[in-house]
Amino acid sequence: MKGQKYLKVTGILMVIFGIIGIIVYGLLDLILSSAVILDKETEGLSVVLIGILYLAWSILYLVSGIYGIKHCNDGSKAKTCYMLGTLSMIVIVFITMIQCIGQPGAAIARQSVMTFITALIPSFYMYGAMLNSK
Repeated sequence: MKGQKYLKVTGILMVIFGIIGIIVYGLLDLILSSAVILDKETEGLSVVLIGILYLAWSILYLVSGIYGIKHCNDGSKAKTCYMLGTLSMIVIVFITMIQCIGQPGAAIARQSVMTFITALIPSFYMYGAMLNSK
């Protein structure tokens, strides 16, 4: 399969970042957001929302990575891999939009660059799935 290496390498990276994300966002962000809620309720709820979205994105990353590694040789599973990569990209863009609300232009530009860099892994994942489907 032409996309086997793309799916395997990006799958491994997604598993690593998924595990790190679950630990970091699942524990630290939700603990810190509970402290913010006690101080300022309205700001704390947005921190909780972003923490939950990042946690969901990390779980999606982990599942996508495992699925890509397991089925990198199977062309019939390429469509599912492509859909998982697309869903991951949608969540990345959605989180970025939420984080950019009320931010100055420089912060939005910095967040956009970070989103572009973050979106590279799912892009190569989707490319590998597309190559496998042919």
